[in-house]
Amino acid sequence: LYFDMDDYESIASMFSEDLSVHGGISIKGSKRISPPQTKDDIPKNGIVLCSLDSTDLCQQHGKEAYKLEVNSNCILLQGGSPRGIFYGTRTLLQMIMSIEPIHSIHSNNSHPSSTILPIPAIAIIDYPKFPWRGLHLDVSRHMFPLLFLKKYVDLIAFHKLNTFHWHLTDDQGWRLEINGFPELMEVGSQRDGTPIPTNINESDHKPYGGYYTQDEVRELVAYAKERFITIVPDPGHAVAALASYPNLGCTGGPYNVRWEWGVSKDVYCAGNDQVFDFLQQVLEQVMDLFPDSPFIHIGGDECPHDRWKSCPKCQERILHYFITRINAFLKQKGRKLIGWDEILGNTDDATNKLSIDASIMCWHNNTQPESNNPAVIAAKHGCDVVMTPTAHCYFDYYQSLNTDTEPPAFPSYLPLEQVYNFDPILACLKNDKEACNHILGAQGNLWTEYVPTSEHAEYMAYPRTCALAEVVWSSSPTQNYAHFYERLTKIHLKRLAKYQVAYRNPSQQAHQKV
Repeated sequence: LYFDMDDYESIASMFSEDLSVHGGISIKGSKRISPPQTKDDIPKNGIVLCSLDSTDLCQQHGKEAYKLEVNSNCILLQGGSPRGIFYGTRTLLQMIMSIEPIHSIHSNNSHPSSTILPIPAIAIIDYPKFPWRGLHLDVSRHMFPLLFLKKYVDLIAFHKLNTFHWHLTDDQGWRLEINGFPELMEVGSQRDGTPIPTNINESDHKPYGGYYTQDEVRELVAYAKERFITIVPDPGHAVAALASYPNLGCTGGPYNVRWEWGVSKDVYCAGNDQVFDFLQQVLEQVMDLFPDSPFIHIGGDECPHDRWKSCPKCQERILHYFITRINAFLKQKGRKLIGWDEILGNTDDATNKLSIDASIMCWHNNTQPESNNPAVIAAKHGCDVVMTPTAHCYFDYYQSLNTDTEPPAFPSYLPLEQVYNFDPILACLKNDKEACNHILGAQGNLWTEYVPTSEHAEYMAYPRTCALAEVVWSSSPTQNYAHFYERLTKIHLKRLAKYQVAYRNPSQQAHQKV
């Protein structure tokens, strides 16, 4: 395994380790070489990570592009940047994991048997369709071990996704250590129980809680960065914070961390400047923990105005004021605000339009009329948009209409084919190039009200994540679900098995217990 730039050394090391762990193939070693000037300078009989055509690849197809050639002399991988080289190694890893090795046995016992990998000759140039290719995980409703989160990141990288949206706080639990606010961890991270999946109006009365330390967060952020994944933090919703510091709410409490699912009327008091002092101190630490994320997600969805309407302090301060003030703070710090599509507010009111500096995640369905569709409104207004509509991207939904054979899930239905047939570019925007340029991409969302374990999370995410990964990467005009399904069931599920993923087999009716 050869590489010609220092930036490629860690990629070569990671590829070698992944090939050994998941592909069962050991590479003799890796070696730094001088950058080849021509193809004649490229070493023979090896895998070469090379910068030879990197400038041309980057200029023509972007930094995430790569070029992979397999011939009788070597396997040559070139990239538009180290990121492109990394994605090329993911393709090569997938190829090798799908090949059955040929074992040759020498008649002379003095020579050990050898293994041959018959890798087919290919020459491809590959690059993504969208810059935002994401997967989300909610750790407020249910937490997951750091080791599993690393596996979650590994699988994101394996599918050439580049964004992990980490939903860290919600009404049911605060999961992030924040210095100077001990009650967030002592009170906000704990709840008295969890709804019973078969009767969500009843609690199991089992205390549930926990949070991630800042050291754990930094460890995961560094792990993701090595795999060219940006973790976008999302400290959204208020009740867990209000239970910790009741002075931040309109009524002053008392508040309890919610055990039940659903939407609470209790929100931050928009007329209380102490709220903004608190949020700015929290966001300062969030930005320090996630230094490489240009975006900070602030939620903004499912925010009832009941408390604000009855609160004297909030009469002149509504959601638009709240979002605009936090947006200005983040912009001053060199970050971009992103929130759910409710932050658009009433777009018919000229005084209530979202700042063009902010971006939205559109989770409402694309079936809405163009005039009311938040993605259309935002893109035409000049805001960047990440598409994540419930009809195609909510992986907490059931995968079968026969729910008796499935583990608990949100009572809605999202089959694999519906994910694959998703087009992030709405039909009404196809002829508006400027608006289309504001559609950054898409992501799958995994909310965990019904997902208490790591195995259950994998079952809900895979193989639907595989379908979405192809949607946001491939520009092929011949994308075909039947072809995808054949490749998935005959080839890719075997790769997931080598990663020990507890995926749902789409060809089986009954599920394996998770």
